[in-house]
Amino acid sequence: MSPQQDNSRYENKADFEKSLNSLLGIIEGITIDGSINDDEVQFLENWIKDHRINEQKPPYDKLIPLVAEVISDGVLTPHELSLIKFTCNSLAAHEYFSNITADIQRLHTLLAGIAADGVVTGKELEGLSAWLAEHSHLENSYPYDEVCNKIGRVLKDNHIDQQEQKELLSLFGEFVSMLDDKTITNPTVNDNNLCEKNPHIDVTGVFCFTGASTRYSRAEFKKVITALGGTVTDAITTKLKYLVIGSKGQPQWKFGSYGSKIDEAIKLKKNGHPITIIHEIDLHAVIDAS
Repeated sequence: MSPQQDNSRYENKADFEKSLNSLLGIIEGITIDGSINDDEVQFLENWIKDHRINEQKPPYDKLIPLVAEVISDGVLTPHELSLIKFTCNSLAAHEYFSNITADIQRLHTLLAGIAADGVVTGKELEGLSAWLAEHSHLENSYPYDEVCNKIGRVLKDNHIDQQEQKELLSLFGEFVSMLDDKTITNPTVNDNNLCEKNPHIDVTGVFCFTGASTRYSRAEFKKVITALGGTVTDAITTKLKYLVIGSKGQPQWKFGSYGSKIDEAIKLKKNGHPITIIHEIDLHAVIDAS
């Protein structure tokens, strides 16, 4: 893909607002325990790298140098944190996203920021619990309820055991974005650039699901899509608009074997059919906003 084509990713206001919400979420996630380590700084640097292609375009021409400067010493002070938040909030008009959608986008990358260094601490969970309490309007929107239930059980005894640590990283890890054209998804899918980043999703299109979902059974998925005016099929055909990748994937995916649905969709894409492979997280955001 040429730079000119790639540049179009952020030419509309909806994509721009989503990128700002992602930046805010990352910053809130990596600083939620009051400190920031090298791995978390690197995670924020990944956001900068992913947006370098737009740094000559307003307002990225001011935002990217600002973020780069404040993390250049490896420290993010409360003043610098406030400055970035103020700048992002000033730039985001929220014309295209409701408050719920914008805050869910922030929650996605907030969780990714917490998981960025591979460890979830009690202090981070306390900070996350406070954030969730302040954003109770997200109730019934994925993954708000799941996260509330999980951290509520973990914080009950004020101790994160090995199994709980594994479960938290598994849940939060679904939202870890490599921020280099790899989709916010489980790493087994991430490493192969299967999913479209920042996809435009028309819920009235034709959908097919593969892998295991964290949210829906196949019957529930079909019911939701049908209610929104879309169509669900079990077959990969030229009429298909979206192949949805489930967060849990399939066991064989970690070995690079993706099964017939993904293979068939990739072949059709190569032959010019406009099939978009998306991650279920992106679909959840659209469904919740509908």
